[in-house]
Parts: sequence; structure tokens; C-alpha cells
Amino acid sequence: MAGLTDTGTTTDTTDTTDTTDTVDTTDTVDTAGPGAKAAAPAGPGTAIAPAGGAARGDIPTSPGSTTGTPAGAAARARVPAVPAAPVDITRIPEPQPLPAAERSGFTASAASQLRWLTVRHLRAMLRQPAYLAITIVQAVVWLPLFGSLFRRVVDVPGFGGGSYFDFLTPGVVVMSALFSAGWSGMNVIIEIDRGVTDRMLTLPVRRGALIGSRLVFQVLITIIQSVIIILLGWAIGARYHNGLVGPAVLLAGAALVALIVAALSYGLALIVRREEVLIAAVNFCVLPLTFLSSAIMAKELMPGWMRVVAWFNPVDWAVTAVREAGSVDPDWLSISLHLLGLTALAVLAGKFATRAFGIYHRSL
Repeated sequence: MAGLTDTGTTTDTTDTTDTTDTVDTTDTVDTAGPGAKAAAPAGPGTAIAPAGGAARGDIPTSPGSTTGTPAGAAARARVPAVPAAPVDITRIPEPQPLPAAERSGFTASAASQLRWLTVRHLRAMLRQPAYLAITIVQAVVWLPLFGSLFRRVVDVPGFGGGSYFDFLTPGVVVMSALFSAGWSGMNVIIEIDRGVTDRMLTLPVRRGALIGSRLVFQVLITIIQSVIIILLGWAIGARYHNGLVGPAVLLAGAALVALIVAALSYGLALIVRREEVLIAAVNFCVLPLTFLSSAIMAKELMPGWMRVVAWFNPVDWAVTAVREAGSVDPDWLSISLHLLGLTALAVLAGKFATRAFGIYHRSL
């Protein structure tokens, strides 16, 4: 019996100790920190306040309280509204006219468009060095070829004597300008077939700049060729009197011929739009214009009817003017009249090309 009593006592002591440690010591020390107040027992239905402070519902609110209103809204509500100033309809400013560039739809000047389009043509030519080389070499070959072939013609009575290279160099310069400008319309047909011209028409580009840039480009090519021929002629024996006046007039005459023929070629290309027609037209006109002038042969040795035709031939006007300017005693009145005639024809040819471009534009 004694053994059984001791065992029960030990069990009761253990239970009491465990309960006391768990409830009184462990829970109290772990839950409440130093200096914490004892929490009231929570009954059923009692709301537990958040740890950071009292619940929002416990804050007392007054009738004019702005609790829950966004920041700054109350301040804006207290700022009195400023009444709008009255508009005086009798003093409305008049509308100002738009600048000329905005009225016309062009954002760049005509000179700027002309310059950039000319640069575009030059870049396209530089991408084809073979074409540039052939164009220059072809003009250079004519001078020694014709010079060697017809050099004895100066001995024919009525020619006038002198050096045939002096006589031939101005003629070859003008003839080179004629041939080079005659084929310039082929580029127009190529761009029409590829759709480049139609795309250019959709841009705010002046129509005059489209035609003028091609003419300026052709004049630059003609001047380069003419300078090379002049230097070659001087190297093989040709002499230019009156200093730089003779070569300057020679370049001016060649440039005017290039303007006239290139404008006519462009206009014809815009009208026919076929390479075969343009090739036939150029072959039909270029060679007769050359041989019906004094470019290769003196007028005194021509038949009578050819001399009459030469009076109305613009190529002969240019050859006569530039050859007279390089003579010992030039006739400046005759030179001026021939250059004025060429200038008038250049203006008419430019109008023809512009009108042809308008016809092409309206046909789209």
C-alpha cells in the first residue's frame, strides 16, 4: 500500500508544477514585455484593436471634419473662384496672312531645291564612272580625229589659210555640247519607266526646279567637256587670242547650245515617253545640224543653199560667235547678236520643256 501512495503523490506534484510553469510563468513572460499592462480578457463578440493604435471607428468626428478627403481638396474648396475676364468681341485681332512658304506648300526656297536636285543628278552620274569616262573621251577623240583628217583643207582656195586646229577647236566644242545634250532626254524616259518621276511629283517640289536642275546639270557636264577640249586643243597647237575672253565666250556659247538642245530633248521625252522615238529624233536632227554649220567646214566652201540654211541654224550661230571671239580682230556686235539669239532660243526651249512637263503631270 505504501508503494502505491508514493506513486500517486509524485504524479500529482508533477501535474501541478507543469501547469503552473506553463500558464503563470511561460505565457506571461513571453506575451507581455516589461512594463506592459495586463490585457483585459476578451469575451465573445469583442473587437480586437490593431496593434498600431486604436481603431479608426474610435476617433471622434465633428460635423465639419474632413476625414477621408484627399489632401489639398479642402484647401481648394476654401479658395474663392476668380471670375473670368469679360471678352470684348469688338476688339478681336484680325487674322495675319500665312508666310509665302506655307501658302504655297513649299518648305524650301526655289534656289535650295534647285541646288539639291542638281547635286542628286551629279551623284547619280558619279555612281557610273564608265559613263562619265566615255562621255569625256568621246569629246576628246573628235579633235585629233577631225583635225588630222581635214588638216589639208586649209590649202583649198577660199578657206582663208591658217591652222586648221584654230578653226576646228570651237567647232568641236559646240559639236560636243550638241551631241551630249541631245541624248540627255534618255534619263527622263528611264526615270519615268522606273517610277522615279511619279514619286517626285508627290513631294512638295517646284516643277521648275525639277526641269531646271536637269538643265543646270547638263550645262555643268558641257563646261567640263569644253574645258578639256580647249586644253587639248591648246596642247596640239590651237591658239586663243584676246586672252581669256575667247575661251570665256566659247564656254558661254557651248552652254547656251546645251541649254537649248537639252530642253528640247527633255520636252520631247516627256511627250513621247519611248526610247525608240527619242533615238530616231536625235539622230535625225543632230548630224544635219552639225554639217549644216561651219563647225567643220568654212561657209565659203559650202554650196549656196547650205549657206542659206546655216544662217538659221543655232549651231552655226554659236560656232560663229565663239570663233569670232577668238580671232585677232573680233566683231563684238556680231558676237552679241548671235549670243542674244541663242539666249532667246534657250528661253523658248525652257518654256517648251516646262509645258511638256505640265502635260505629263495632267496625264497621270
